[in-house]
Amino acid sequence: FSFRRMIPNWLLPRCWGLLGLGATQGLVGWWMVKSGLNIETSSAFGDPNKEIRVSPYRLATHLGLALTTYVGLIWSALDVFKAATNSPFSSTQQLGRLPQFAAVTSMLVFATALSGAFVAGNDAGRAYNTFPKMTDDSWMPPDMFILTPIYRNFFENTGTVQFDHRCLAALTTAAVITQLMATLPKWNQLTKSTKVATTATGFALTAQVALGIATLLLYVPIPLAAAHQCGSLLLLAASLASAHALRSGPLLMASTRRVVLNSTSPISSSSIAGAAVSS
Repeated sequence: FSFRRMIPNWLLPRCWGLLGLGATQGLVGWWMVKSGLNIETSSAFGDPNKEIRVSPYRLATHLGLALTTYVGLIWSALDVFKAATNSPFSSTQQLGRLPQFAAVTSMLVFATALSGAFVAGNDAGRAYNTFPKMTDDSWMPPDMFILTPIYRNFFENTGTVQFDHRCLAALTTAAVITQLMATLPKWNQLTKSTKVATTATGFALTAQVALGIATLLLYVPIPLAAAHQCGSLLLLAASLASAHALRSGPLLMASTRRVVLNSTSPISSSSIAGAAVSS
């Protein structure tokens, strides 16, 4: 498509960047796998009594790069296929802080998904299998800061890692609910795409929370754990679509922007694609 000049100029650097991320992902994947071949670099951290797994740090790097690529792909696709001319409101003042809050919500979803790499890397899902408390009597795990230096506990301590994941999940849940509540008073003013994205975010959150709790209580069965991981991607995609629909102005190419500005009728996705190719 690039050699045939079918990709608009504004999108071309992004496509090459995403291709570079994909290539880097393969190298990072080998770097991650290699850590499991040496007890010193593995999750055992040199302890011969521990089960050898890949390094949780490298696993998180691998997942973080994958999520970054995923976000870039989703956002680029939304830019390309966005058929609306602008945000659902004629004035950004009517939106208030909703677009910025939606962006923060997407960041929280990203951070929560990334923290799952440390849960998996430390096999933290197989400990403290109670909910909502960590133990029968406590909301927090014992020995949260037993490792030194203290920062290691947030990445290597089984109880602390799971507690962090729970806290991030709670913050994400609160953020999505707050966003939904803030959207309701303006619901009738929203475009169809914004309504669909916002509703999908709510449903995706509900499913993801249910999957997370079930995975924990049932001692991490593989099918549920895999479904929980897939759920994080669906929730991230939905939250990105919601943030994209609520932003104050789409990042469209100059030729497409001219089509939008010069037209008095709704712009279809086919006309946008045509403008992209003609540019």
